[in-house]
Amino acid sequence: MTWDELVQTPSRKTAEPINRAEREQLLTRTRHNGYIDDYSGVRISKTGKRFKIDQAIIWNISDAHGRYCGQAATFDTWQFLAVEAQSDVKTNIQ
Repeated sequence: MTWDELVQTPSRKTAEPINRAEREQLLTRTRHNGYIDDYSGVRISKTGKRFKIDQAIIWNISDAHGRYCGQAATFDTWQFLAVEAQSDVKTNIQ
């Protein structure tokens, strides 16, 4: 994936449809608290492979005037899921 593709891909497109409502709750909690540091969940790569991330940090982004612009995330712990295990993993939003 190129940098342009990465920054132009809406994060909702990397979540499975079944987990999108949970994802919205997570983003709402982040919006309210400013950041979270306990997200674990399953995402989908550009090629359709599912992978689990752990201990992701998500935070709000503001412009120079303090206006909310969106959110960003980082994580360094992840693993691709085996095909047979893919239906067993759910997003964990606390």
